[in-house]
Amino acid sequence: MLNDALQKLEETARSPKRAMEAYRQAGRPVAGCIPEYTPEVMVHAAGFIPFGLWGGETTIMLADSYIPTFACSLVRSCAEYGLNGTYRGLSFIIAPILCDALKGCVQTFRVAVKDPPVLPFSLPQNRTLPSAAAFTAQEYRALGEKIQKLTGAGISGQAMRRSIRIYNEHSRAMRDFDRAAAEHTDVIGARARQAVFKSAWFMEKEEHTGLVRQITRALEERPACRKNPARVVLTGVSAGSAALMELLEEEGFDVVGDHVYQDSWTYLHPIREDLEDPVMALAEHWIQVGGSCVAHERRRSRSAAVLKLAKEREAGAVVLCLMKFCDPEEYEAPLMLAELKKSCPTLTLDIDQNSDNLEQLRTKIQTFRDVLDS
Repeated sequence: MLNDALQKLEETARSPKRAMEAYRQAGRPVAGCIPEYTPEVMVHAAGFIPFGLWGGETTIMLADSYIPTFACSLVRSCAEYGLNGTYRGLSFIIAPILCDALKGCVQTFRVAVKDPPVLPFSLPQNRTLPSAAAFTAQEYRALGEKIQKLTGAGISGQAMRRSIRIYNEHSRAMRDFDRAAAEHTDVIGARARQAVFKSAWFMEKEEHTGLVRQITRALEERPACRKNPARVVLTGVSAGSAALMELLEEEGFDVVGDHVYQDSWTYLHPIREDLEDPVMALAEHWIQVGGSCVAHERRRSRSAAVLKLAKEREAGAVVLCLMKFCDPEEYEAPLMLAELKKSCPTLTLDIDQNSDNLEQLRTKIQTFRDVLDS
């Protein structure tokens, strides 16, 4: 049961395009969701399979005509896949305007990519204002109207509440897995752990929840077993490719937790189910986000959250997976690194989907391991 469920999730994480085509062939419409903080719940409530668009390892051939080379590789890869037809077959794409690079990506889709259509929306950064939640709810309602106008699929309050329950249940399952995996690194190595989280972006949440619950139950039936003494937590927008996780495994690192949006951090806060207005509940979910490079805070909380997690998981080091040319994250990085290094050995790895830099990363990881062992 454990191996079968893991294999299914690893296959999905490895071949998301195949997963998308399988849903479409089964008559299930699929909609793309460009990260971060895209309201997947609304897409689900409208009757579509939300499908995360996280770029990918690809050579840029077309996007250079629209997206500058100093934009992050996630945005450049998304633009490339839109331009070369990889995303064709999606009913639509929704995209948050959280940085200048995403704004350029949306404009590229509007000008040069007609299939699928892109539906942008804005999220407020000054989230302490009383009007912030109301503005966010207004943006979500406008997005719902765009989806209905484009596809004819309305989003009822009842459907929203059902989807919120499904997503909260999925988040609970992912948090339970995260804790169990940290104590069973003999079974859940860095690559398998990443596959469980990554596959969630490419599967219907009900199906994914069931598979993750199977894995967690199987782990809990086993005695705890820590494979390596070198335990690390990760932080960043994305922890990169499966090949990077293999490098960490080869050098004897156990990944026991993360503050990574593509992995477990997105599941930290549940969406409120007690509000009469489910759209406002979704809006408040954005308001309470903390520790994110794309969500403004007067006092940055990410370093403290990462260090707290490292202490809880008995990790001896932190790895910052820094998305190359990501303006929000690179702006935050110097202060965050200074705070992290005061308390914990910290390694920075550049994440670049458009460059084959694995050997450089290997050298940095090996050197870091030598420093920890000295």
